[in-house]
Amino acid sequence: MTDLIRQDPALHFVTPLLFRYASPKFRVHPLRRVPTLEVVADKLAGFVEVDAADFSRLALVTHSQGGLVVQRYLHRTLGDARGESLARIERIVMYACPSAGSELALSLRRSGVLRWNPQETQLRPLNADVGEALRTVVNRVVHAKEAGPASRPIPITAFAGEEDGVVRPASAHTVFPDRGVVAGDHSTLIRPTDADDGRYLRLRACLLGARGAHGPAATSGSVPPRASAAGPPGGARPSSGPAPGHTSLSAWERHVLIEPEELIHVDDVIGQVTDAIRDAGATAASAVAVWGEGGLGKTAITHAAVRRIAAGDAFTRIVWASARNARFSSANATEASVNAMYWHDLLRIVARQLDCELPPAQALWESELRTHVEQRLGGDRVLVVVDNLEYVDAADAVIGQLRALGFRRPHRIVATTRLKSSGDESGVRNIAIHPLGERESYNLVRLTARDGGSDLAGARDEELGSVYGITEGNPFLIKLITRRYAVGGLPLYRVIEELRQATAELGAAVKAWLFEQSLDELARRSSHEEAVRLLFSFCANGRGGSMTYGELLAESCRPDDAGRFDSLVTSACRLGLVRASGRDRRYSVHSLLFDHTCPGAGSAETV
Repeated sequence: MTDLIRQDPALHFVTPLLFRYASPKFRVHPLRRVPTLEVVADKLAGFVEVDAADFSRLALVTHSQGGLVVQRYLHRTLGDARGESLARIERIVMYACPSAGSELALSLRRSGVLRWNPQETQLRPLNADVGEALRTVVNRVVHAKEAGPASRPIPITAFAGEEDGVVRPASAHTVFPDRGVVAGDHSTLIRPTDADDGRYLRLRACLLGARGAHGPAATSGSVPPRASAAGPPGGARPSSGPAPGHTSLSAWERHVLIEPEELIHVDDVIGQVTDAIRDAGATAASAVAVWGEGGLGKTAITHAAVRRIAAGDAFTRIVWASARNARFSSANATEASVNAMYWHDLLRIVARQLDCELPPAQALWESELRTHVEQRLGGDRVLVVVDNLEYVDAADAVIGQLRALGFRRPHRIVATTRLKSSGDESGVRNIAIHPLGERESYNLVRLTARDGGSDLAGARDEELGSVYGITEGNPFLIKLITRRYAVGGLPLYRVIEELRQATAELGAAVKAWLFEQSLDELARRSSHEEAVRLLFSFCANGRGGSMTYGELLAESCRPDDAGRFDSLVTSACRLGLVRASGRDRRYSVHSLLFDHTCPGAGSAETV
């Protein structure tokens, strides 16, 4: 590639720079360690700032794991609010980047043979750190609307190898909209034979396109002022500022932690959420709770509704704060989650988006933000969305404290949470998100398979019955199974079995994400013994069965504890652990929760 670039007259403006880092196949020295991707990403940051300091425009071209290094570099840079340092990067091209992991010799790697290499874990499917970096890149780079400290629009092209058995197209492409396939396997896809080779021509087109987007530029010399790179594209900064609220009505999207994707069969519920937020007649509560069990798409649905709101004039400012950003976590699933450090983290996120400068002393933050809302935002209508209040009993508490800061009518508050709000008791409108039906689930499988190039895109309904049987219409699980099938090359029944088994790595991780935090919260609200008795009551009834109120009461507690039982069932239903259906109330649990709680029940196997 580099030789052909140097010989190409059309690319006379390009000077290849090679960035190298340690990634040995074998441990070669007992006194040396293999660097983590975080260390390599920091090294890349230094390379860009020092080694490439004489170049006014840069294109980053990566192969394989190098793409993960660049994604981690972007994630760390934007996470530190240093987006201006990315101003010189015009284009990113990734060849065979394992954004969704590599399945090659996965069982051998999981056995611990490569435990000495910290880079290997980053190549496993569903790696959390890789997924977090990918979300940042997609939301704050690929789909960024404007340049700022936490976002930087940069075109990214993802190429996959036609014969690559290490990183398959579904992993190389993932969610990147600009994608392609080139000839070759994992090694040869970056080794073109001559200047007419398609593998080279695709890169050549990307480099020429990057130059054409902004016109010719010098290949060396001093770096232009940062201010000019951060300005609006195609012209000088306008002399008059934007209309009030204009920036906030577009900037909020870069704070949304979500993969952009096509939504199906949710138009009605998106409309419900939109109407509840807009509330043109001012007849509803001043806050909305979008709630449901994990994986139902609460964030995606709320995001779609807020985008509709932003297109109108119902609000002049929109704030989106993720509780995951605010360090709400399973380790803090108590009332402490809404005070001290965690509450103040949320305050800082909200204040930053409202251009409120907070004083150094945290004790003054609430009064400063309250004053800002009352005095500086008196003519504004602010929509505040607090997303991912998943693992803490904090929705009502957060809504109450935001109201105390002045976010009452005409302002609005929206929270996404697993825990149903107390509703009328706290003046919150609840909107429940339900699983997909059977036919809708099959359509989602085919849509997801189409994007991943899987043969499930053309599967018949009867061939997908097992997917619905294990997922029960949960969109997260449906997409997980479909993408796992596309990337892993295993038969569909093996992917489903892997998900069902609580002892399997995938099954344990998914069930922990879906249920463990809610189970801990249920135990905290009652007691560990009561929570265990309630969930074990479903074991004798068998997978997929349901119980009446009386049957569940008789199985889980003594008759004189009916009062505590009512409170326990209410909490379990609000947390999405137990489902109530029918006016006479029959109760059931998700089949995966059944497997998680009752391993081996109803079968010859024990776990």
